[in-house]
Amino acid sequence: MIARVLARARGPHPSYLAGAAIVIAVACEMLFLLRRSGEWSQSQLGAIEWQGGAAQLVAPIGAAVAAAGAQAVGGSSLGVIARLQRRDRASVRLTGLRLAVPLVAVHLVAMLIAVGVARSRGLEGAPPVAGWLPGALMIAAFSCVGALMGWRIRTVLAAPIAAAVAFGVLVMLSFSLDLPLLDLSGAANVIGAVLRGDFVTASALAALLIAVVAVAATPSGALSWSYAIAGAAFAGLVGLLAVGPSERLRTDREPAVCVGAVPQVCGFPERRRLLAPTRAAILDITAAVRRLDPAAPPFPSRWTEGPVGNRAGVSQLDVADPDDHAGLVTDVVSALLQCVPDDVFVDAPELEVWLARELYGPEDPSISTLALGIPAPRLAPESLRRAARRAVRDVRRYRCR
Repeated sequence: MIARVLARARGPHPSYLAGAAIVIAVACEMLFLLRRSGEWSQSQLGAIEWQGGAAQLVAPIGAAVAAAGAQAVGGSSLGVIARLQRRDRASVRLTGLRLAVPLVAVHLVAMLIAVGVARSRGLEGAPPVAGWLPGALMIAAFSCVGALMGWRIRTVLAAPIAAAVAFGVLVMLSFSLDLPLLDLSGAANVIGAVLRGDFVTASALAALLIAVVAVAATPSGALSWSYAIAGAAFAGLVGLLAVGPSERLRTDREPAVCVGAVPQVCGFPERRRLLAPTRAAILDITAAVRRLDPAAPPFPSRWTEGPVGNRAGVSQLDVADPDDHAGLVTDVVSALLQCVPDDVFVDAPELEVWLARELYGPEDPSISTLALGIPAPRLAPESLRRAARRAVRDVRRYRCR
């Protein structure tokens, strides 16, 4: 009898609901894919973490659509049958999951595209696939919440209320706790961060708890399994929150991959194939400084991602990416200025802009980033060159101790 009722319950859902949800979800995922591509594509975890944020928009969509779907089922003859046979929970569960599946699939496809874009830039190694779970599970969980609200609230307000609840709870879970449940590394945009198992586990437990509570809050149906699962999920989540997030990141350890001799360029294994072209780009920038002033101070013999400490002759490399023109120029100029006291003003911005123009041409996108805050008259070619040469000359006055 249960199977017969559930089989018939697939029919009355309005056919446009899933289609409309998919279209909106695709738009949300594309919004994330097309923004800040230069930043999240520098790391596979960064791509997964950034695209996982789309769940904060897709999950409310799933909640709203599931609420509308549950209302359609509840107002039909099958809804009456489900109530008479006390199969409310089965109907809510089926409605929520049925409408969550296409949204989760859209989210997975967008995640694969994001990782593909990152890998196309030369990244290698296995992507942290478990990072896809938190966002996908949250979408499914809030679809169950929406189905519950649609089953209980018999007005057109059920869908917007479900979307608002989903969005508000996700914002709180993502930003208001010591263990952000959609921040998979605990260090957003930190190159070299690794996927943290405690964050992923906490997210999965929170999603499971939300889904089980939503189904259990339905008016009638068996509760034996709900209490056990909800209790276990709650206990696990409380345990993780009590222990607190791990502070260990891959950036705490020395990068293992290096190329070249003087200078030597080191980076995380994920960007192994990018280290040689990055070294060539650094040599081009330092050569341009030498052409500007042959007496320029010596540059570090080693450039590395990750922590540098107080080691002599070693300089910080923000990210080993030969296409990150602005970042590499800034890293080289920062190394040039490392011995200049903080209270001494040097025309470093003008030097950065001059280097970018000299090496990459006046139309390179990095120039607009480096030129922020510089008055227009100082951006004239001759004025830039004079300021750049003056900056190198001023740096020569200071020696590292």
